[in-house]
Amino acid sequence: MTKGTIVASPEFSGVGPLSITELCIAFMVMRDGNEAASGMAEQLECWFDIPVTVEDVAPSLARMVERKWIEHHPMHPSRLILTDAGEAVAHSAFQGFVRFIDEGNHRWEAGMMWQLARTRLPSKRNS
Repeated sequence: MTKGTIVASPEFSGVGPLSITELCIAFMVMRDGNEAASGMAEQLECWFDIPVTVEDVAPSLARMVERKWIEHHPMHPSRLILTDAGEAVAHSAFQGFVRFIDEGNHRWEAGMMWQLARTRLPSKRNS
C-alpha cells in the first residue's frame, strides 16, 4: 500500500469515514484480538496481494483508537477488542458492501455473511 491506498470513505452517522483497511482491521480484531500491526500488514498483503507495511497499518490503527472503535482489553492489555461503536460502524459498512454486491437480489444473506466474516476460519496464513 505504500504506492497506493485502498480507501472507501462513506460517512456513517457522523462517525467519520471508514477505510477498507479499517474494516479489515475490525475483522482481524474480532477474530483474533491480539494481532500486532506486523501481523495485520501480513494479512492485508495476503488478502489484497499488494505490499503492505506496518507504516501503512499504523495510521488506521491510530484513527480507530482515536474514534474509540478499538481499545485494549481491560484484563489483557496486549489484546485489542472492538468496541460497540466499532462493531456498529463495521457492521453497517459490511452489510452495505454485501447489499451492493448482491444488488438487492437477496442471493446473499447479509446477516449470515456477517457471522461468517467474524468467525476465524483456517486460512493459508494460519495453516
